[in-house]
Amino acid sequence: MLVCTLHCGANYAVKKANFSREKAVYLVEPVLLSALLKMNNEKEQFDANVYVGEVFFSGPLETESNGIVHSKLRRFTNQAEYSDRIFKEVKLTLAEAVSNLQPQKEILSGDSLPLTVDRSQPRDKNAEDGTDNLNLPRIHYDLRWDRNRTTQLKPGYYVVPVIEYYYGHTGGWFNGQNFGCGAGARISISVQIFDAEDGKTVFQFSDFRRQVGEYQFRSNSVQMSQDLAQLEKGILSDIRRELRSL
Repeated sequence: MLVCTLHCGANYAVKKANFSREKAVYLVEPVLLSALLKMNNEKEQFDANVYVGEVFFSGPLETESNGIVHSKLRRFTNQAEYSDRIFKEVKLTLAEAVSNLQPQKEILSGDSLPLTVDRSQPRDKNAEDGTDNLNLPRIHYDLRWDRNRTTQLKPGYYVVPVIEYYYGHTGGWFNGQNFGCGAGARISISVQIFDAEDGKTVFQFSDFRRQVGEYQFRSNSVQMSQDLAQLEKGILSDIRRELRSL
């Protein structure tokens, strides 16, 4: 049974179940949610809120057939650089955070695990809809261990870090905004620990952080990197603290 704790001031939620110190612990390489969803197109990733990189808005507004309004021109860049950066920081954080659990030396790829992602679209309205630096519609992603898939994995716990999104942006209009927003940055990371024997989740952490400049509409790669560094520092600190409590 998972026990859920919501940390309102920090935006994050943690769920914990009975954790056995007798089981082996395996670290898994960080993985992009877009990779688990097999989304390779940058626009598709951006629209689904699973994008990693920089976004430069420009041009007039454009209205889709469904009535959604957004900046007509959106340039996507530096995906590989941003992915490498956040992967490195997450790996260092997890290695330190679970060191007391004496994890196995072998670090696995997310591709080797029977992971599947469920998607749902909340129908209730969020207070930030229309002004948030996130596209509408909002989409909820749920990572699961697919027990129907056969694997050669050893028994034990598997620590899976997932980067949902990690981007910096100039001022502009995200999909469905009412008035656009200033330049800023946004990050979302989750960490789940699965028990390979039954596929159950024994630990689940999810968090997002955002920053939007009220009167700042221009930005560049240096500023975006600095903004994200501040945001990721807070999330990684929370991850480190919660994992150390196991």
